[in-house]
Amino acid sequence: MAHAATVPTVADVSYGPYEPAERQTLDFYVPDGVDAPPIVMWIHGGAWYAGDKSSPTGVQEFLDAGIAVASMNYRLTTYDGPPSADTANGTTWPGQLEDITKAFAFVRDSGATYGYDGSRVASFGASAGAHLSAWAGLALADDPDTRLAATVTWYPPADLIEMDADDDASSPDLDFIEHLACDSPESLLVGACLGETDGMGDLVNRGLADAASPAVFASFLPEDTVLPAFLIMHGDGDPLVSYLQSVRLFDAIDAQGGSPDLQLRIVEGLGHGGPGWEEQVPYVVDFMDAAFAVQPAPVPVPAALPMMLAGLGMLTAFGCRRKASTPRLT
Repeated sequence: MAHAATVPTVADVSYGPYEPAERQTLDFYVPDGVDAPPIVMWIHGGAWYAGDKSSPTGVQEFLDAGIAVASMNYRLTTYDGPPSADTANGTTWPGQLEDITKAFAFVRDSGATYGYDGSRVASFGASAGAHLSAWAGLALADDPDTRLAATVTWYPPADLIEMDADDDASSPDLDFIEHLACDSPESLLVGACLGETDGMGDLVNRGLADAASPAVFASFLPEDTVLPAFLIMHGDGDPLVSYLQSVRLFDAIDAQGGSPDLQLRIVEGLGHGGPGWEEQVPYVVDFMDAAFAVQPAPVPVPAALPMMLAGLGMLTAFGCRRKASTPRLT
């Protein structure tokens, strides 16, 4: 799904102060000839211990649609090879959420510098990046100044404690990962063994898992929290993260009720990435385009107008919000 010929407009822009410095950098891709395009943040996957920003999914399709792309690195759980208790020398949760918050704040503030509209921002990620994309959509929603226009997730881990149970329920013959194992990507993310139990057989680190689970976070959001448009996509043949994780995320957001356009698409026959996902990119682009259309670009106000309105006692704030249905698509 990467487009090798598409090179960043600007590469390796620092957004944060933490080490290793290269893990807190962004690449920008800005379409030619488009005045103040909206921007999508791509968040890479890799089980929170691998991957980088070098190949954002759908970048050329977004550019062709007049949408800019930022692709971010974030701090990983390990830097010494495959995950294990011995290599967990990186960053644990909520360090990744801190990176997400800093990166989106930087993108918001840098539109004039890099040639896009920093007031119209969306998130898109796959796998571990989808987990972080969901967090961006939810955690930044409490403030209208940081709330995203749209969030797209492809096959996200959404409720870490329930991942093994969901694997067993949906595809027991395809289960390749024990998510509660002490050396699982999820255990390394939270910095503790998710499968550890006390003398009564209860999981002692459930609280840490819940604190890193976007579906759990969504279930505690106030009902009046306005969320971005959400598109949640998963393949029903995923052997690593059950599609039931996406169902959990959808159900939690649906129950909260704050998303103006909430969609769940379970795609028959698709796995965890790989063949068939590239064909889903146009749907994502259309979804983003529709969400940005609901959040139009700011209209320049004549310099004298605020003074005139203030003098007449008519200075008000103008805005618009659309509340649409929340279809569930399968």
